[in-house]
Amino acid sequence: MHVLQTSIINYAFFVASAISQSLPTVDLGYEVHRAIALNASGGYYNFSNIPYAEPPIGALRFAKPIPPKQTDSSTINNGSVEHICPQGQPFINAINTKFLEYYIADNTSTFPFAQLNDSLYAESTAQLVPRQDPRVSEDCLLLDVMVPRQVFNNSTTPSVPQNSSAGLPVLVWIHGGGFGSNSKEEVGNPAGLIKDALEADGEGVVYVAMNYRLGAFGFLAGPTFEASGGTANNGLYDQRLAFDWVQKYIHLFGGDPNRVTIFGESAGGSSIVFHITAYGGTAGPSPFQQGLPMSPWFVSDIPAQQQENAFNQFLALANVSTLEELKKTPIGSLNTANSLAVGFGAYNTPGHYGAFTYVPVVDGEYVPDAPGRLLLQGRFDKSIKVMNGHNAAEGVLFTLPTANTSDAFTSLVQLWLPSANASTVSYITTTLYPPIFDGSLPYTDNLSRSILFVAEYAITCATNFLDRAFDNQTYGYQFSVPPAFHANDNKYTFYNGPGTNDTYGTYNVTVALAHQRQIVTFAETGVPEGIPIYGNGTILDLNNTGLPFQPIPDPNANNRCLFFQQGDFLNSTTGTFNASVSVYPSNDTSGATNGTMMGSGEVGSAGQSKVSSEGVKRGGIRFVEIAAGAVVVLGAAWLL
Repeated sequence: MHVLQTSIINYAFFVASAISQSLPTVDLGYEVHRAIALNASGGYYNFSNIPYAEPPIGALRFAKPIPPKQTDSSTINNGSVEHICPQGQPFINAINTKFLEYYIADNTSTFPFAQLNDSLYAESTAQLVPRQDPRVSEDCLLLDVMVPRQVFNNSTTPSVPQNSSAGLPVLVWIHGGGFGSNSKEEVGNPAGLIKDALEADGEGVVYVAMNYRLGAFGFLAGPTFEASGGTANNGLYDQRLAFDWVQKYIHLFGGDPNRVTIFGESAGGSSIVFHITAYGGTAGPSPFQQGLPMSPWFVSDIPAQQQENAFNQFLALANVSTLEELKKTPIGSLNTANSLAVGFGAYNTPGHYGAFTYVPVVDGEYVPDAPGRLLLQGRFDKSIKVMNGHNAAEGVLFTLPTANTSDAFTSLVQLWLPSANASTVSYITTTLYPPIFDGSLPYTDNLSRSILFVAEYAITCATNFLDRAFDNQTYGYQFSVPPAFHANDNKYTFYNGPGTNDTYGTYNVTVALAHQRQIVTFAETGVPEGIPIYGNGTILDLNNTGLPFQPIPDPNANNRCLFFQQGDFLNSTTGTFNASVSVYPSNDTSGATNGTMMGSGEVGSAGQSKVSSEGVKRGGIRFVEIAAGAVVVLGAAWLL
């Protein structure tokens, strides 16, 4: 019996080894990489966990990434070692998720927030910090490449120049997670996208997804941090280096470096806006040709003192006093410090709630100014083709039911825009979002009024910023399949069938397949199937009514979004601009008609703002104290 068992084990090992040896390899120059698997049903090779940078450890911790160094060419890397970057989850997630259930049941008035909050923070710090995923490692700057077998077998050889245009279009995925969590494969695999490209027109696509540094590891910033040798926005630099890797090596996998579309959701979508505006558009062509940001959220310029506070708190949590000591601190201690900082919010203690703990900041280099302002000033890569989208109920996840009175709405505005003066707050609450609940506006009570404000300010207006910046020569959609919360569309983007169950019911397979077709055709041709050009404010509504989906006026083509981009209200300055000017007056239902607000911009007759290049720095998305009777603002406490 023992002999038989041993024989079976040996045979299984032999078969596995034989299969592994039959998988293709690619010589990248710095290493030879073998595909880890052939997806039989999808018909594609998976080249997994390819290093695109040196491990960011030691002297490279909190520094810009550098390309990988030469390894032993006789050793083949099969990508079997999977790492994800150190990360943390806001402790508020449990409450957020519970609230969605009450919202769907139309029962938000009974949501037991105080009870849940007290219960959460009654737990000890040790209880709150989750056990680290065994995959977590600083050596996480890895990417996956998935390519159809039939394409790879006929792909270009190393002798073909890297700028060869003989290959397939390339889709590069940037994952979301509030710049604090998730990984390259968290939301699913691209089998459905690859299948669509092969079956619809036979061409196929090459798919790439990367990890990038998160939380404090990727987005620590501040005057002292940078003066001590730290680099802000390392997570963005990681992504950029991955794009450069694609430009240099993707032809070896059958991809065309001149047909690269980057796409991402939430923090991934926001990242795309940062890359479109990188260096203020002065660094030459971007290492991609098209961008598809999904639910990109608007990140203002975080004040220097706020960055400094975050850095000092992280030092304290790690029990050190300098950046140099941080670089020498054991990774376990840094993981705990990062989990606490992301969990509680960098500027808060138990009893407070945090939104974005660590996010991209204006650094004077890669991010020379807030992206919204750069778009407004024309300081971006105008050669990029853009498709974008948002969900119909983005704000629900980030607004708790305590924002359900008129006074609470005013408090919410003040908390999100802490530097806005009284005149600006009054304009927002009485003119842009007036307390009118007769059905003439996009809300019917104070809670839905609050939800709309949070959605537009934090997320959906950013799509309109892009549309106007690119002279309305973009393509847009709204994902409206109920409940259409933030990130609900991810499972449609990565739908693989045949399972149809979702957290909120049943998948609409028609929508999923149509949405994938739109993404793939945009990657292939620059024109997404079925989506009209934005023009004077038209987007496609993806809903349950079935094909063909109908175009609708863009709900973000309104004076509210125009105000958020043009106003320098986050830090009060002198100057005025006329809020009555609208790019899309026929579509506007904001209630904004006439009025003057404090700001540093002046709107011209075409609706374009004339903004001083020396504009003041903007305040950031805020963290809000929980107190008796206070409104609760989650901001974007967690982005999937």
